[in-house]
Amino acid sequence: MTDVLDAQAKLTSAEATLAGARADYAIALASLYAAMGEENPSLLPR
Repeated sequence: MTDVLDAQAKLTSAEATLAGARADYAIALASLYAAMGEENPSLLPR
């Protein structure tokens, strides 16, 4: 049972890390477009 709980905890941690990495990527991409003085349509609110 402990192995299952450890695996679930590791999965949750990996998912949180992925979410953070995706947020960091979006921020970096937005910063890049801002530095170029351009708009990225995929970053604009719908």
